[in-house]
Amino acid sequence: MKITAIEPMTCNSGIGGRDWLFVKVTTDEGLVGWGAGFAWHTGSELAAALSHAAPELAGGDHRRRDRSGPSLRNGGTDAGAAR
Repeated sequence: MKITAIEPMTCNSGIGGRDWLFVKVTTDEGLVGWGAGFAWHTGSELAAALSHAAPELAGGDHRRRDRSGPSLRNGGTDAGAAR
């Protein structure tokens, strides 16, 4: 199973600057997963960062978090990622 799409979405929670962040992850087998979180005044920036990272994560095995984390920490390159 491979990740085919990562779609971040934000909305204002109405609670003094708290932005809700929702992330929809879709796989090639049609499964959809959702994640949620919040940030103070930075939801749109987090969504933009996830949109930027989405191509790096697409096509990847959803179970291989050891590959995505180091890659994203290294500026979206594979340098230094665990093999």
